Amino acid sequence: MDSRRLSTEQVNRRRAQVQRQHDYLQRLCVRMMDLNWRTDDPLLKAAQKAYYAHEDLLRLAVPRRKPGGRLP
Repeated sequence: MDSRRLSTEQVNRRRAQVQRQHDYLQRLCVRMMDLNWRTDDPLLKAAQKAYYAHEDLLRLAVPRRKPGGRLP
């Protein structure tokens, strides 16, 4: 199995799940910054790293369609 074999429905479900996690991580990072966490704090750095990793997942999870409507 690989990502090219996912149906449109499967891609959309995965994307929605990653989007929820991404939104949570964004709120977490903003809250930590609002509370003036040190920018070199390991937990803040880990939260930011997770946020950016989810950004990559979202970029890849956007359904890419070939002409004719099929996924590549």
